Amino acid sequence: MANTQARPLLVYVHGFMSSGSTLKGQALRRHFGDRFEPCTPTYPQTSPSASIEALEKEISAAGAQKGVIVGSSLGGFYGQYLAARHGWPLVMINPALDMACVPSSLTGTHVNPYTGEKVVVDETWLAQLAPLHTEPVSPSQLIVCADDTTVLPRCALERYDSIAEVVFQPQGGHACWPLTPVLPQLDAFMRCQFGI
Repeated sequence: MANTQARPLLVYVHGFMSSGSTLKGQALRRHFGDRFEPCTPTYPQTSPSASIEALEKEISAAGAQKGVIVGSSLGGFYGQYLAARHGWPLVMINPALDMACVPSSLTGTHVNPYTGEKVVVDETWLAQLAPLHTEPVSPSQLIVCADDTTVLPRCALERYDSIAEVVFQPQGGHACWPLTPVLPQLDAFMRCQFGI
């Protein structure tokens, strides 16, 4: 669907074994829907290349000239790639920017509880992440929760501390939920980037 209203596109890129219709995706859609064209796709996760291909199709179909990528967890990693590729601002929520920062191994067979999709994470799957690594993106906002035990916050902080606007939350866990405490900072970032 083409973006005929000339509003910036807001693409929410969910994390591993999640979906665009989760509480965070719904909250972003509700909160920013009057100023942005929200795009909260549920994309295939059978491989990183399949994920990026599906996300690129969503962005292309929207036909937007400007936009922002909001990525959570592994979606923050994919979001970094997409923002760099399109020259758009980036918001990362507890991003998994390096698999070394994920304390537990992803290797194995997973079933997405939202879609039923079966995903086998093996060496081939992990190797497809390498070409998606980019330099840090600017302008960017990094939202990290101190109590995230799924992805170590220090990794994203080390990478983006001097580049991104950092929003540090004492709690919220890996899901960074509820999103309400960070909405004022998200609003300020969007106003700075788009004037809306």
